Amino acid sequence: MFKKGIIVLCVLAIVSTVCMVQAASPKETKQNRFQQAKTETVVEEEKSKNKKKRRIKSEISCGKAEPMRIAGFVTNPPFGWVNVTPPSGLKKAQYHNAGFAYDLFEQMAHNIGLKTANIGYTSYQDAMRDLRRGKIDVVVGAYYDRRTLGTGVNLLFPSYFTNPIMTIFLKGKERPVQSWEDLRGLKGVVRQEEMIYSLIFQQLPKDLEIVQVSGSKKAFRMLLEGKVDFMITGLYGAEAEIRRYKLTNDIHFEPKTLISPELFFVFSSHTDCRVYKEKLAEELKKIKADKDSYHRTLVQYIDQWGIRFKDKPSLVQEIRQEHLKASLPSDFSDVSDKSDLLEQENEKSDTSDVRDTLDLNHSTTQAKPSDEKTSHQQDAIPNASVKSETETKPNVPLSPAAQRALQF
Repeated sequence: MFKKGIIVLCVLAIVSTVCMVQAASPKETKQNRFQQAKTETVVEEEKSKNKKKRRIKSEISCGKAEPMRIAGFVTNPPFGWVNVTPPSGLKKAQYHNAGFAYDLFEQMAHNIGLKTANIGYTSYQDAMRDLRRGKIDVVVGAYYDRRTLGTGVNLLFPSYFTNPIMTIFLKGKERPVQSWEDLRGLKGVVRQEEMIYSLIFQQLPKDLEIVQVSGSKKAFRMLLEGKVDFMITGLYGAEAEIRRYKLTNDIHFEPKTLISPELFFVFSSHTDCRVYKEKLAEELKKIKADKDSYHRTLVQYIDQWGIRFKDKPSLVQEIRQEHLKASLPSDFSDVSDKSDLLEQENEKSDTSDVRDTLDLNHSTTQAKPSDEKTSHQQDAIPNASVKSETETKPNVPLSPAAQRALQF
């Protein structure tokens, strides 16, 4: 029995030894591991990825290999506006900047040999947001106002224009204004696109009510219809829009300038284009040196803005026609008859006192005629005629009944 146990142990030892030897022997492979494969190569030397070299001024691409991307005001003539090319087929609508500020900056850039790209937006706030993010390089219009500018931007000095801010009234409703206090008890309007409110709100009396609206037509309608008593606006922007709406004889400019903020070109802090700021500043100084020519150029943009809308009806006529349509009977279904009636009413407005034809409350009160000239045009805008080329007949505002001031 003892001998059998020893034999079994010996057999197990031999089997274990054989298994270990087999496990340690090389496994069969398709090819020898030391033999070079026909389709493979080896790394000859270690290489690390090259880090991107920091650009130096001689390697700046902005304005050279890549155009400088420029945006501007969207609805603030004469300084800037956006023209829209309607979509065609598969091509989407195209937006292009225009106006005094954009053309001025583009000329400055071209004078020093830079390429530019016209990047039109439908929102000024969107343009400023993309400027802060570095998606565009320049916005050609902003006041030195941190509440509007925010961070991530860089101004080009000097400014390109000083914009007088003042109050305007309907003629016959004006009052002397020497300070904000003189407007207490009245209601005013300011256009959002002019970027004025953030500049003045801390100076306003607490009980002075100011409404912000988007769009010049809405603001001027509120003034014409007596929903507000005055408008706070820039001189040049108001002049441009008054010519557009043919309101030259209806609006009184109070000559006192309440503030005079300056407009600047604004660069993104993320753009390489900032290296050209010094050269661009020199170009701006050269162009501004001839003050008379510089000012006349701005006036030309005001004139052209009015001429662009010369075939459009005046804002007073638009309002009158809207109320006329609203007053037609609901069963007045014959379209041709409606058109004939509107034409007859238009003829009336050409031959009779417009104040009467626009009296929405059928008031018989007659407003006294006014022959006073808008002296602000000759004082503040040299060489600008009082009557623009867009005018055909004087436009007179709504009747006193429709213009009454709101009670607070």
